[in-house]
Amino acid sequence: MAMPLVATANEQIFDVRSYGALGDGVADDINAFQKTFDALGDRPGVVYIPTGQFKLNGTVSVTNPGLFTI
Repeated sequence: MAMPLVATANEQIFDVRSYGALGDGVADDINAFQKTFDALGDRPGVVYIPTGQFKLNGTVSVTNPGLFTI
């Protein structure tokens, strides 16, 4: 059973698929994940990673790790 996605009034939801992630286990989704965290910037928010097989060949840089929920 999937848990409901909840964000507070001051948080925005950032879905990695909106930034190009496929989650098919074949495509490298690293750029989409980086774009998602870049879009979050210094605002509080929720990074939504749906069910899938996300392939990340590299490192994602998160500049404000205290401002998001996965």
